[in-house]
Amino acid sequence: MKVVTRDLSHLEKFVRTLELMYQHRRANPTSRSDELYYGMLARYFRRVLDAPGQGHKVVAHTVFVPNELFAAFDLVPLHLESLAVIMVPTLKNSDEVLGAAKGFGIPVEICSAHRSQTGLFVQGWVPAQAVLWSHQICDSSSKSGELLAELYHIPSFFMDRPYNYGDRDALYYSQEMNSAIGFLEEVSGQKADWERLEQAVEYSRQMVELHREIYELRQAVPCPSPNRLGTQLMFAGFLWMGTPEGVSYFEACRDELRERVGQKRGFIPQERFRIVSIFPPPAHKWKLLDWLEREHGAVVVADPYCSHWGPVEWNEKRPLLTLARKYFASPLSRQMHGPAAIGWIPDSVEDALSHQAEGAVYWAHIGCRHGCSTIKMIKDALLEKAGIPMLVIDIDVLDPTFVTEEELREKLEGFLEMLETRK
Repeated sequence: MKVVTRDLSHLEKFVRTLELMYQHRRANPTSRSDELYYGMLARYFRRVLDAPGQGHKVVAHTVFVPNELFAAFDLVPLHLESLAVIMVPTLKNSDEVLGAAKGFGIPVEICSAHRSQTGLFVQGWVPAQAVLWSHQICDSSSKSGELLAELYHIPSFFMDRPYNYGDRDALYYSQEMNSAIGFLEEVSGQKADWERLEQAVEYSRQMVELHREIYELRQAVPCPSPNRLGTQLMFAGFLWMGTPEGVSYFEACRDELRERVGQKRGFIPQERFRIVSIFPPPAHKWKLLDWLEREHGAVVVADPYCSHWGPVEWNEKRPLLTLARKYFASPLSRQMHGPAAIGWIPDSVEDALSHQAEGAVYWAHIGCRHGCSTIKMIKDALLEKAGIPMLVIDIDVLDPTFVTEEELREKLEGFLEMLETRK
């Protein structure tokens, strides 16, 4: 099968909706970081939408393909997982998108983030002229990149990321990145600008250090951050890592938290429960996080899957090796790609202790075999080493029909009632 017709009307509607959300934030200000976040989302996808008409090539890529590489070229990157996870809930068209994937033959057992990508692909809604893909963090990412290349008959390159993390593994992955640079040179018709790449790596270093500082500030009692912050930082990193815009956003978040900590003030007036979020909440129900704050005083003080960085050795003279080390250490990749015994399990325990958490919530996305395989190990480790219970709550990250919001609220309320009895 080859998808010939491109229909960008839905992407246009999506971008316009993001722009309206940004305008609303500007007209009704809450915080500078919140305004920056929605502005960044709108600009990122507006750039993708406008690229074909401006003579720029769009290169789609899967999660954790280093977007710093694109800084060396006049290419427009498109982060596929972010497109699906943000676009579908924003347009509230999961029935149409997942229905298209089902009609194409993708079973419901597959992760809905990747089923949604398939739905976007087969309907011609993705303006991509090439694709750079990897199996980091999961095999579904691998198949999504391959499928886009086959459906659109566009140039593609696969980056092989080793499972283990050591010096030889980092060197191997840097060589894969060097080959990816060669691929992007062919796609763009340009030679890589290594000075621009090195500058992007420096911006990334600043963002990583800011992220570490933000995470440390969230240890304060009361917690100075909103429940959405970890997720927003994750998407800002996905889309704007290695850019001055990304640095400015992370600085704004850091400054706001630093001010609240200095005033001994939490984000909400009265903090009652301190929670660790172990996996991403459903993208179509992010307002649940606001509800937890507003109605129950439950704050997400830690989220290792999107905030816990591993060690990175920075070397400005070897940007590709540095990027290889960075992407081994990146949150979610460090935890989910594995091995769990040196990432996800100890990171969750460490964060529960350092952030003085009273309980944890594991949002068990039914389509994620990699994530759900760790549930018992993490639950046992948190109880044994941090002394806190963990609620496992079944969800689908992009399919709102899997479980109702009422059911989710009931389960969360029951868990909070149990935590109350432990005080």
